[in-house]
Amino acid sequence: MTKLDSKSALTAGKMKMPIVGLGTWQSTPEEIEIAVNAAIDAGYRHIDTAHVYANESAIGAALKKIFDSGKITREELFIVTKLPFSGNRAEDVEPFIKKSLEELQLDYVDLYLIHFPAGLVNKGFDNLFPTDEKGQLLMDKSTNILELWKGMEAQVDAGRTKSIGISNFNQSQTKRILDNCRIPPANIQVELHVYLQQKELVSFCKKNGVTVCAYAPIGSPGHKNLLEKQGFSTEGLKVISPLEDPVIKEIAKKYNKQPSQVLLRYLIEYGVAVIPKSINPERIKQNFDEWTTYCQYCDPQTKELITCRAGCYVCFPQISTSSLTKMTKLDSKSALTTGKMKMPIVGLGTWQSTPEEIEIAVNAAIDAGYRHIDTAYVYANESAIGAALKKIFDSGKITREELFIVTKLPGIGNRAEDVELFIKKSLEGLQLDYVDLYLIHCPAGLVNKGFDTLHPTDEKGQLIMDKSTNILEVWKAMEAQVDAGRTKSIGISNFNQSQTKRILDNCRIPPANIQVELHVYLQQKELVSFCKQNGVTVCAYAPIGSPGHKDFLEKQGLSAEGLKVISPLEDPVIKGIAKKYNKQPSQVLLRYLIEYGVAVIPKSINPERIKQNFDIFDFELTKEEFEKISGLDRGEDGRMFGGRKIIGYFNLLETHPEFPFPK
Repeated sequence: MTKLDSKSALTAGKMKMPIVGLGTWQSTPEEIEIAVNAAIDAGYRHIDTAHVYANESAIGAALKKIFDSGKITREELFIVTKLPFSGNRAEDVEPFIKKSLEELQLDYVDLYLIHFPAGLVNKGFDNLFPTDEKGQLLMDKSTNILELWKGMEAQVDAGRTKSIGISNFNQSQTKRILDNCRIPPANIQVELHVYLQQKELVSFCKKNGVTVCAYAPIGSPGHKNLLEKQGFSTEGLKVISPLEDPVIKEIAKKYNKQPSQVLLRYLIEYGVAVIPKSINPERIKQNFDEWTTYCQYCDPQTKELITCRAGCYVCFPQISTSSLTKMTKLDSKSALTTGKMKMPIVGLGTWQSTPEEIEIAVNAAIDAGYRHIDTAYVYANESAIGAALKKIFDSGKITREELFIVTKLPGIGNRAEDVELFIKKSLEGLQLDYVDLYLIHCPAGLVNKGFDTLHPTDEKGQLIMDKSTNILEVWKAMEAQVDAGRTKSIGISNFNQSQTKRILDNCRIPPANIQVELHVYLQQKELVSFCKQNGVTVCAYAPIGSPGHKDFLEKQGLSAEGLKVISPLEDPVIKGIAKKYNKQPSQVLLRYLIEYGVAVIPKSINPERIKQNFDIFDFELTKEEFEKISGLDRGEDGRMFGGRKIIGYFNLLETHPEFPFPK
């Protein structure tokens, strides 16, 4: 486990939400300045408000003083506000977010939420809860949350908010947004505390890359008083107090903490952010108090409470993947998710497969249960894959919607103006209207000499590089392909961590996936950890090594002299584990990687091997076996396709400014 600290954050795409924030519901404008200052001094960097709290202008005034003092900068804070119920129409989103920004004295917020799925009639900015002559709320029953979501997406495009999300939505409503969005919700905020743990909703959101934030995380001890102050009847109001629960009090006593701190600690270990509300500086500090000792899960009194942690890494990447896989059963339908993208964890790799071999391989894969096929423009087999898929679709065996198809922009297309041309060419070859994922194949660009010149060379046989490659401009053109509907998601391949970070720091649509060489001898632990923390899924090419690499190069007339040949298939640790489970070494190698939390795309044209590579869901590695295989990592010495002391295609690009591998 990685210890939680005051800088821990939940991530989804570009959004990084500090796990503890200051809730401001029930706080009057008069109380706000004290609360905000106390929170900033205590270390909070996340403040939650809403138009209907009627305190945005007080928060804005408090923040302006803080920024002007130089104590912290705007960029250090994560500010959340919400669209009111009376703004639940697509055309009203922009006026309301502009009003919130004006009150907050900000150019943007970090997260803008739809406060509630049900809409009210809009009677103006100040009429928060419009009523008729009988005092009944005036509902707008024509609310269309999908049209409303488009209005939210437009605010990301306009730069008024970095991320968008939802609040008080149920699972069905959340799914409707996910199934129909262009920009997926980064967060859902709901009532959540130890007495209402919302396990099914939390699990669903985590599986779909939506982070969760808990309001009323310690219950709502001030709720009754607030209603009475506002003249509402509290007759029949349910008052529950987790703060008084004997289990909570006992754990608090053990750690010399307040019950509120135990309640908050449980929720952040549960994998959700918390926004406890207080105006008391001492309590504000207590709620943020750094408590880095993990609760003792073996304690009998905690077993009742701490029960739901499966799937945590999707939105709380500090949880180790090996622990995750012991809690969430992997099966043939398991997928890596981020936003709307759901990538089946085992796919068919088609690099090195000739057009003649493709039909056999694709049919064998579909029959074995594969629903993920990976290709690339430079593999020169998209037309063969397209022809094979057309026959399969025409036969009725499966539909297009059941498949996850990946292809890649070639090095010769690494200019913004060429992206559309090449994706259209790939779609034409594949006979598809869209792909599920489109990747930049390599950050280093080559000169474009036409569609058929995949690797342009000069008179000396040297690759003709385009050293003016601008990966940020290329990425903007990739984003445009999502907007145009030619691809559902976009990503990168063969990028290093620094290049990946540049994309994340400057994108509108974050990369959904990175595909890199990854196997037990090159586990890329630092890159994988970075990607998971930033909501980028990882796919491993050459997941069992690349036993056919040498033969392939020789067939192409390229020299294989000096080529590094390493074979994890022959590793005694792998062979020993394979024998124990009556499996092939390749199956153990693949099983380890999916338990490690990455997708795999083993290449084969042999129907029996294709079937074997998918037959990895009927056993799981013990903790000891997982750790033993983890120890096989050789770091850069395990790399086969680029980097130090390696002869191969990628190293012909070594002088390119965007060469991604260690030299």
